[in-house]
Amino acid sequence: MNSRDRFSAATERICRFHKELTVNAVTFTDCGTRPDGSQFCPELFRVKQGYDFFEFGISAPHDVYLTETENSLATGNPLYGAMYPPAREMIRQTCETPELSKYPLRNGDPECKDIILDYLREIGFCGSLHEENVGFAFSTTHAFAALMKLIVQPGDVVLFTAPTYGIFAFVPEREGGVTKFLQLREEDGWQINPDALRERIREINEELRHSPYRTPDHTPCVVAFFQSNPCNPTGRVMGKNDIGRMQAILDVCREAGVLCIDDLIYRDLGYDRENTAVPMASLDGDHSNVVSLLGISKAYGAAGLRAGIIVANEIIIAGVRNYIAWDTDSTSYLNMKVLSAVYRTGAEHEKAYQAYFSEIMAGYRDRLNIVRCITDGLGSLPEAEQARTRALIAEGRAEAETAELLHGTRGVRILPGCVPEAGFFALLDFRVLAGKSCDGITVTDDLTLVRYLYHRYRLKLLPGCAMGMQDPQHIVARVSFSMEIPELIGRMKLLKEEAERLYDCE
Repeated sequence: MNSRDRFSAATERICRFHKELTVNAVTFTDCGTRPDGSQFCPELFRVKQGYDFFEFGISAPHDVYLTETENSLATGNPLYGAMYPPAREMIRQTCETPELSKYPLRNGDPECKDIILDYLREIGFCGSLHEENVGFAFSTTHAFAALMKLIVQPGDVVLFTAPTYGIFAFVPEREGGVTKFLQLREEDGWQINPDALRERIREINEELRHSPYRTPDHTPCVVAFFQSNPCNPTGRVMGKNDIGRMQAILDVCREAGVLCIDDLIYRDLGYDRENTAVPMASLDGDHSNVVSLLGISKAYGAAGLRAGIIVANEIIIAGVRNYIAWDTDSTSYLNMKVLSAVYRTGAEHEKAYQAYFSEIMAGYRDRLNIVRCITDGLGSLPEAEQARTRALIAEGRAEAETAELLHGTRGVRILPGCVPEAGFFALLDFRVLAGKSCDGITVTDDLTLVRYLYHRYRLKLLPGCAMGMQDPQHIVARVSFSMEIPELIGRMKLLKEEAERLYDCE
């Protein structure tokens, strides 16, 4: 339906209350509003500006593009590839039984839960775990949204690290809460500083004593702290060498009455297989104060299935399950079976796991090295990996072009102290380009930077403010390298060309 004139009166009534639906070519999910229709808080409004600009403001009517297709370095998809073989086999087996002809239990399949519980114990989850500590959802996003419905009362704050996965940051405010950020710092290695976390919680709670949402029965407070490990988008891992830091974070949250949400969606994509992310729920302390999120979207070739797990105390699981029940009645039995094929123990599974991830992680490492080489130069890589990276970049290229790509890029570098240790994102630092002007565009912040990069070759990066970064001095953008190598090199070459063109402008 192309014409608004053809909308029925019933649809017109919907449009009066949801004006965002009348915008043509809406391709990104609307960020929404607070329940009372008021604006998002200032910190989150900056994130919304980033997403809105990324989706709707990055182009201009006078742009004359030199390419017909968009050259995006902003995808959230993992590498295309075959599904994890045990998961694929489980789908085949399940579809050959009559089990899909009946509705699954709202509590989740007990057999699947038992298998997953054994896995959780094997990776160190503490406490006497039982079936009521595990819940299923259609992705970690689904589980997180249900969790916010459960724990957020009007005016309550959910604290996120920044940079962070910005989409999650909208959920608390859509439930009437408030989103705040703990800014990560270069001097802390872009990791969480427990003392800074303690002070940030204290500062926010002090402000909330004067909250307009305060009632005789409820004083808003910080109710949860969200962190991902490995972190999206920094790629930083808190592993066995960070146990002290993690214990301190957990202690800060427990002492302040703040729920610790531990997103482990990227855990299987760590480059150092001997130093994988350590779950918060494996540490000494009050394990009932940790909520863990796991899922198969990023690492197992199964993003299209949408399947996730939430692990928490039985009160939280019961509450989340109730909200999910009203949304979908129950979660998919097929997805539960696939999750139990992924998160299980045993020698046969370990063999399949090692074979699958040795290939995947070698592919991601090649791509990360290409990004590092084209931005920071070949010499920035470990010596043992330079020859292979040189060969990958040189394939099908003239010697002079190869040499230029190996030299690095003027005006761009990997964000200092933030070389990814996991995942398929990298944060790039463009602050050297601040104040530079070219083609009528002056770079003053990350939004004008991504505008400049788009205006000729439609090169698309996610701006730092969309990830919660508030410091205007940080002209940062996120690139994804989860694409075929020729495509990645081609887009990084365009990035180099455009950045150096701006760098050389007077």
